[in-house]
Amino acid sequence: DTGESVYIQVTTVSNEVLGVLLEVVQMGAFAAERIPVAATLFVVTFALIVSEVVHRCYVTFAGSLMALFFLSIMHEAPHMHVVIGMIDFGTLMLLFSMMIVVHNLAATGFFEWFAVRVAIISSGKFVRIFFLLSILTGVLSAFLDN
Repeated sequence: DTGESVYIQVTTVSNEVLGVLLEVVQMGAFAAERIPVAATLFVVTFALIVSEVVHRCYVTFAGSLMALFFLSIMHEAPHMHVVIGMIDFGTLMLLFSMMIVVHNLAATGFFEWFAVRVAIISSGKFVRIFFLLSILTGVLSAFLDN
C-alpha cells in the first residue's frame, strides 16, 4: 500500500441519481508494457494482412487470439460473454451485406462496364484515365466493400 489518494469530482446537470462504480484492478508485471505490446500486435497483424503472405482471415483470427492471450497474461482471462460483447455485430452485418452487393455487381459485369465507360469518357488519355479511375474508385469505395 503506497498510501496514495485519488479524488474524483463528478458534475452533472441532471437531477437524476448518478451511480458510479470504481474498481481497482491488480495487473501483472507484464501489464506495464501493454501499449507497446498492443501496438506491435496491431502493426504485425496489419502488415501480414497487407502483404497477403497468409490469408487475411487466418491473420485476423490469429491476431484476435493473440490479443486475448495478452489480455489473459496482463489482467485475467475474460469470460465468454465479455468476449462476445467485444464483437460489433452491426459492423459485421454491414460488411457481409456489402460483400453480397459487390459480388452481385461483379457477377452482372458492372465493374467491366464501369471501366469501359471511364475509358470512353477519358478518350484513351492516360492522365485522364488515371485521375478518373482514382476519383471514381474512391467514391465507389465509400459505398462498396472489397
